[in-house]
Amino acid sequence: MFVKWYELLSKLRTIYMLQYPPLIRWFKLWRFKDRVFITDLEYVELPMEALRGFLTFWRRYVLPNLMYRSEVFDCDDFSAYLKAKAYEYFDFQVNSFGLAYGWLCYGNDCGYHMWNVAVTDAGVVFVEPQLGEILKYRRNGTLKIVSDDGFTYTLDGVII
Repeated sequence: MFVKWYELLSKLRTIYMLQYPPLIRWFKLWRFKDRVFITDLEYVELPMEALRGFLTFWRRYVLPNLMYRSEVFDCDDFSAYLKAKAYEYFDFQVNSFGLAYGWLCYGNDCGYHMWNVAVTDAGVVFVEPQLGEILKYRRNGTLKIVSDDGFTYTLDGVII
């Protein structure tokens, strides 16, 4: 099954908008349109089970061989490498992976970060490449993207 580019844009815009309180959502929308780069007309919907299988492979065989090095091999490099490995893993038959960027916070400590986005049969999901983890959505007035270890992600843009 395929997702058209405008359907993907609509899904990403909804996720982005729901991160903010209602009074500022429309103000934020003008920024988002300049921060989403959609490069294909259609995207393959990857089955969630296939994504989970790839992430098991990633955690078991790839991550143990990667070493985080600040400014040399950090979040953007992990994200780019996961995207490349995913295409290789699926024999270059899917275009379901991209890069997402924004704020990563733990408590009051925040920094800019990059992670991955995947188009799946369950919708748009985000993946933390340094953990090989599918991030969760949490609703408490606004939408939060969170990891199992308590980090919160605020989406600023996507390249897919």
